[in-house]
Amino acid sequence: MKKIYSLALASIALFGTMSAQQNPFETNGGRQKAVLAPNAKLPYSKVVSTTNSNNNASKTTAVWRRQVEPIGDIMTNKGLLLDGSASANQDLFLSGIFMDSTVRLSSPTSTRNISDILTGTVLDLKSTLLDPSFTQIVTSADPFGIDTVFIPASYVKVTPAIDTVYMWLAWGDTTMTTGATPVWTKSTTASYWVAPLSSWRTNVIGSRVTGAIGAPGNKVRSNAPAANRMLVKYVLQPDDSVAVSGRFKYITIPLPSAAAIPANALVNCFFTFVPGAAYASNDCIYSFSGATVPQNQNGMAYIVWGQTNPALTALADYVDHQVDLDGYNMGSTYGKEQRHASYPAQYRTNLFGDVASAPAIVYSVFGGATGVSKIEKETASLSQNMPNPFTKESVVRYTLAKDVNSALFTVTDIMGRVITSEKVATTTGSHSVKLAAYAAGVYYYSLNVDGVVTTKKMIVE
Repeated sequence: MKKIYSLALASIALFGTMSAQQNPFETNGGRQKAVLAPNAKLPYSKVVSTTNSNNNASKTTAVWRRQVEPIGDIMTNKGLLLDGSASANQDLFLSGIFMDSTVRLSSPTSTRNISDILTGTVLDLKSTLLDPSFTQIVTSADPFGIDTVFIPASYVKVTPAIDTVYMWLAWGDTTMTTGATPVWTKSTTASYWVAPLSSWRTNVIGSRVTGAIGAPGNKVRSNAPAANRMLVKYVLQPDDSVAVSGRFKYITIPLPSAAAIPANALVNCFFTFVPGAAYASNDCIYSFSGATVPQNQNGMAYIVWGQTNPALTALADYVDHQVDLDGYNMGSTYGKEQRHASYPAQYRTNLFGDVASAPAIVYSVFGGATGVSKIEKETASLSQNMPNPFTKESVVRYTLAKDVNSALFTVTDIMGRVITSEKVATTTGSHSVKLAAYAAGVYYYSLNVDGVVTTKKMIVE
């Protein structure tokens, strides 16, 4: 069996350890270095199952699963150093994310309005730069699935409000930019913050969005056709929060059902933070270490790769870590124009690429006609809740074939909203989860074991 390991995740783990001894605030874009929170677990970092050792063959019938971090994988496989040392090419930083740009971030040197309302990455699984062997994970003839996304982020609660991450997936081939099914919008290199891209491509792709108007709190969303998009509203749990700004955790977001990505398609995952309480213009939603203004509302900073070596003093200094000549893997950011006095009172509807920084997002991908059922049998089995339907309480049993790193049990309603989410036992053997009373209706419960998600339906009378 061929073993494939994610070098990018190993680099993230090492960086999270080493950077704790470094100056917590850097001048790279006015951002603070990110440090992995104590006891925070990384998602699994190797293939769960594969029966195909020929990367050049079609994977339509092969059984495989792995996780991919497109930007980190590209940089690692290009030989860039990501270990957090003084000579590292790239480091992990924090950057604020919020749907309304009238709120503020506070650093040791200044307080400024937030600039990113949406952020994400484009995944082109066909690129050879995503694998250490420089062979394709899938070919242009191979569909694949996504069932879990890991978002490394620093979520800091200062009030009891219940907050949400809105995450969209959009997918389609590169021709879907006009006509009846416009999934993507194209931007030229002139749209970039930094553009030493003359040897790269003339156009890049990001998901179309709609709702980009000036109303406070407006929820910009994907404008792809319904068949090419999925919205996940993940209710942030108390365990997702970190006590100290600058620390981060991997927020595990299971999809209500696996996204079936057709052959020859790209995927854009992008997200934002949505508060559960009212806020006012100029509220501080994230304070970096030593900030001039304290945080007074719940907020989030996402994790972004940023270049530190060589020092950025001229265009020639850029390593161009997202340059991927055989694929469209890249970062995308929406909404650099802010709705306050210095800028027009509107959002931007197009993406901004950035070759100097890009989010770290981990995709759990799988493929093969029998891949899901085979992997589930090898890892975990989930029973139907008993009794079903039920009124007051019910029990779900599951069995683990071996010890695992993490197991998360989640209940969602038919709209995909998370009702409850809890960490459950990870040791070999049989376990059970008690279901409390819910309002009458149809629900789905999922068991996420090291990124492998199994989902079943239940009915409450």
